Amino acid sequence: MADHLSRLNLKLTFRGETIYVTIKENELNFDKVKYHFKKGFDTFDSEKCKIEWKDQDNDWVTWKRDDEYLNNILKNVAKDNQNILKFQAIVFDLPETINVQDSLSIKSLIKRYIHMLDEARDAAEQIVQLDIIRHIMIITKPEQKLANYTREVTTWLIESYHKIHVYVDRNFVNVFEMIADREEYKRQLHFWNATDVKFDNIDLMITLGGDGTILYSSWMFQSDMPPLLSFHLGSLGFLTVFDFNNHRRVLRNVIDGGGVHVNVRSRLKCSIYRNHKKGNESNIDGVNCQEISKSPEIFQVLNDLCIDRGDAGNMLEILLVGYLIMLISRTNQIIK
Repeated sequence: MADHLSRLNLKLTFRGETIYVTIKENELNFDKVKYHFKKGFDTFDSEKCKIEWKDQDNDWVTWKRDDEYLNNILKNVAKDNQNILKFQAIVFDLPETINVQDSLSIKSLIKRYIHMLDEARDAAEQIVQLDIIRHIMIITKPEQKLANYTREVTTWLIESYHKIHVYVDRNFVNVFEMIADREEYKRQLHFWNATDVKFDNIDLMITLGGDGTILYSSWMFQSDMPPLLSFHLGSLGFLTVFDFNNHRRVLRNVIDGGGVHVNVRSRLKCSIYRNHKKGNESNIDGVNCQEISKSPEIFQVLNDLCIDRGDAGNMLEILLVGYLIMLISRTNQIIK
C-alpha cells in the first residue's frame, strides 16, 4: 500500500487538451508540475500562465509558488481521490492595468478587447463542472403550445429528481391544476412572476423558445446571472443551441454532474442620467454651490440598447470609456 501511495498521477489540462503523467510523491512541487506543463504543451509559457489545482470541493485554486503548506494539502487531496491530482494552466497575460482617469490609446483599448475575447474562447474550450443544482427556473412565452412543453419538462424533473425545486411562470398555473395537489408537487413546484421571484437562489435557467426568450431572461437577471440552458422552440434560434427532443438527455447530463461547455457572453452595462429639475428650478445646491446629482438608473442588456428621447429630439453624444466618439442629430439610436 505504501509503495502504491509513493507515486502520484497528475492530470494536466491546458487550452482544452489533457495529458497524464506519473511522479514520485516526494517530487511533488511547483517547479516539477510546471516542467511537465512545458514538456507536454508546446504553447505553454510559464511567464504568461498561472497553475491551478482542484481541491476536495471541485474548486480551482491558484498555486502560489511560495506556499510551504500546499504540498501536504495536495497529498491529502490525492489520497481522497484515488491518488490523482488535477491541474490546469490558465493564460493570464493581462494588458497593463489602466486607471479610468488616465488617457487610453486606441491600441490599448483594442488589446484589452482582444484579451477579453481570448479569455471567452478559452473558457468555451473548458469542460465546466456546475455546482449542485437544486433550484431550476423555466422561462418561456405564455402560449398554449409552450405551456404543454413546460409541463412536460417540469413533470419529468420533479418525478426524476426529488430534491430539485422547479419554478414556473405563474401564467401556467392552470396547466398544472390536475397534478398540483400531489405531495411531491406541493413541495417541489413553485410559481413565479417577474416582481416576486427570488433570483439569488436559482442554480439553472431553462428557456423554451427562441432568441427573444433568452433576451427576456437576461433582462430579468440584472446582476449575477445563473447558467442558462436553451431549447429551440421559436422562430429565431441563433442563441438556442439544443433540440427540445433531446431535453431529457441534455438535462440529465447537466444535473447529474457531467461536464459541460459554457459559452460566456458579455453584457452591456447601461446607465441613464436624467435632469430632474422642473421649469426654472435650479439644479444647484444653494448651500455648497454644487450640482445636485441623482443616482443613475443602471441596466444590463445582452445585445442592444435603444436610446430614445421621444419628442425631445436633439443632438446625441456617443462616448466610449469617457471619450467622445460621435455626435448624431436624431431622436434615437440603436447600438449593437
